[in-house]
Amino acid sequence: MEENIVDKLRETFKDEAYELLTELEAGLLELEKNPDDMEQIGRVFRAMHTIKGSGATCEFHTISSFTHELETAFDKVRKGKMSASKELISLTLMARDYIQSLFDAFYKGGAVEEAQGVAITAALKKLMPGP
Repeated sequence: MEENIVDKLRETFKDEAYELLTELEAGLLELEKNPDDMEQIGRVFRAMHTIKGSGATCEFHTISSFTHELETAFDKVRKGKMSASKELISLTLMARDYIQSLFDAFYKGGAVEEAQGVAITAALKKLMPGP
Protein backbone atom coordinates (compact mmCIF):
# COMPACT_ATOMS: atom_id res chain seq x y z
CA MET A 1 0.00 0.00 0.00
CA GLU A 2 1.15 3.51 -0.77
CA GLU A 3 1.72 5.68 2.28
CA ASN A 4 -0.40 8.80 2.40
CA ILE A 5 1.58 11.89 1.30
CA VAL A 6 0.14 13.95 4.17
CA ASP A 7 1.38 11.36 6.67
CA LYS A 8 4.85 11.61 5.13
CA LEU A 9 4.75 15.41 5.29
CA ARG A 10 3.61 15.37 8.90
CA GLU A 11 6.42 13.03 9.91
CA THR A 12 8.96 15.16 8.04
CA PHE A 13 7.60 18.33 9.68
CA LYS A 14 7.67 16.91 13.22
CA ASP A 15 11.20 18.00 14.22
CA GLU A 16 10.88 21.32 12.43
CA ALA A 17 7.61 22.06 14.21
CA TYR A 18 9.22 21.78 17.64
CA GLU A 19 12.30 23.72 16.48
CA LEU A 20 10.01 26.52 15.27
CA LEU A 21 8.26 26.61 18.64
CA THR A 22 11.64 26.94 20.35
CA GLU A 23 12.60 29.73 17.94
CA LEU A 24 9.27 31.47 18.54
CA GLU A 25 9.73 31.33 22.30
CA ALA A 26 13.32 32.59 22.11
CA GLY A 27 12.26 35.52 19.93
CA LEU A 28 9.41 36.42 22.28
CA LEU A 29 11.66 36.30 25.35
CA GLU A 30 14.13 38.63 23.61
CA LEU A 31 11.24 40.89 22.61
CA GLU A 32 10.19 41.15 26.25
CA LYS A 33 13.56 42.79 26.96
CA ASN A 34 13.34 45.17 23.98
CA PRO A 35 9.83 45.42 22.47
CA ASP A 36 11.01 47.69 19.64
CA ASP A 37 13.66 45.26 18.33
CA MET A 38 12.66 44.86 14.68
CA GLU A 39 15.02 41.90 14.26
CA GLN A 40 13.18 39.97 16.99
CA ILE A 41 9.79 41.06 15.65
CA GLY A 42 10.82 39.63 12.28
CA ARG A 43 12.13 36.47 13.93
CA VAL A 44 8.82 35.91 15.73
CA PHE A 45 6.83 36.67 12.57
CA ARG A 46 8.90 34.26 10.45
CA ALA A 47 8.52 31.42 12.96
CA MET A 48 4.75 31.92 13.02
CA HIS A 49 4.59 32.26 9.23
CA THR A 50 6.41 28.95 8.79
CA ILE A 51 4.29 27.17 11.41
CA LYS A 52 1.18 28.45 9.65
CA GLY A 53 2.30 27.59 6.12
CA SER A 54 3.85 24.22 6.87
CA GLY A 55 0.94 23.42 9.17
CA ALA A 56 -1.46 24.07 6.30
CA THR A 57 0.60 21.92 3.94
CA CYS A 58 0.44 19.10 6.50
CA GLU A 59 -3.32 19.62 6.87
CA PHE A 60 -3.02 20.78 10.48
CA HIS A 61 -5.93 23.13 9.86
CA THR A 62 -6.49 24.10 13.51
CA ILE A 63 -2.82 24.98 13.97
CA SER A 64 -2.70 26.89 10.70
CA SER A 65 -5.81 28.99 11.33
CA PHE A 66 -4.89 29.68 14.97
CA THR A 67 -1.35 30.72 14.03
CA HIS A 68 -2.73 32.91 11.24
CA GLU A 69 -4.38 35.10 13.92
CA LEU A 70 -1.03 35.58 15.66
CA GLU A 71 0.77 36.19 12.39
CA THR A 72 -1.75 38.91 11.54
CA ALA A 73 -1.05 40.68 14.83
CA PHE A 74 2.71 40.53 14.33
CA ASP A 75 2.35 41.73 10.76
CA LYS A 76 0.68 44.84 12.23
CA VAL A 77 3.60 45.17 14.66
CA ARG A 78 6.06 44.89 11.75
CA LYS A 79 4.18 47.63 9.90
CA GLY A 80 4.07 49.93 12.93
CA LYS A 81 0.27 49.68 13.28
CA MET A 82 0.51 48.21 16.79
CA SER A 83 3.22 47.75 19.38
CA ALA A 84 4.76 44.62 20.82
CA SER A 85 3.17 45.34 24.18
CA LYS A 86 3.67 43.25 27.30
CA GLU A 87 0.10 42.01 26.81
CA LEU A 88 0.74 40.92 23.23
CA ILE A 89 3.99 39.18 24.11
CA SER A 90 2.42 37.42 27.10
CA LEU A 91 -0.57 36.34 25.01
CA THR A 92 1.73 35.10 22.25
CA LEU A 93 3.74 33.05 24.75
CA MET A 94 0.48 31.45 25.89
CA ALA A 95 -0.43 30.90 22.24
CA ARG A 96 2.95 29.26 21.62
CA ASP A 97 2.22 26.82 24.46
CA TYR A 98 -1.22 26.15 22.98
CA ILE A 99 0.28 25.45 19.56
CA GLN A 100 2.70 23.04 21.21
CA SER A 101 -0.23 21.26 22.88
CA LEU A 102 -1.84 20.87 19.44
CA PHE A 103 1.36 19.35 18.02
CA ASP A 104 1.75 17.18 21.13
CA ALA A 105 -1.81 15.89 20.78
CA PHE A 106 -1.06 14.73 17.26
CA TYR A 107 2.51 13.49 17.64
CA LYS A 108 2.44 12.20 21.22
CA GLY A 109 -1.23 11.67 21.96
CA GLY A 110 -3.28 13.47 24.55
CA ALA A 111 -5.99 16.05 24.76
CA VAL A 112 -6.15 19.72 23.88
CA GLU A 113 -8.06 22.32 25.85
CA GLU A 114 -9.82 23.93 22.88
CA ALA A 115 -11.39 26.62 25.07
CA GLN A 116 -7.88 27.91 25.70
CA GLY A 117 -7.35 28.54 22.00
CA VAL A 118 -10.70 30.31 21.74
CA ALA A 119 -9.85 32.53 24.73
CA ILE A 120 -6.42 33.42 23.34
CA THR A 121 -7.91 34.31 19.94
CA ALA A 122 -10.60 36.48 21.56
CA ALA A 123 -8.02 38.31 23.72
CA LEU A 124 -5.79 38.82 20.68
CA LYS A 125 -8.63 40.35 18.66
CA LYS A 126 -9.32 42.82 21.49
CA LEU A 127 -5.68 43.99 21.35
CA MET A 128 -5.61 44.49 17.60
CA PRO A 129 -6.48 47.81 15.99
CA GLY A 130 -8.91 47.93 13.09
CA PRO A 131 -7.87 47.18 9.49
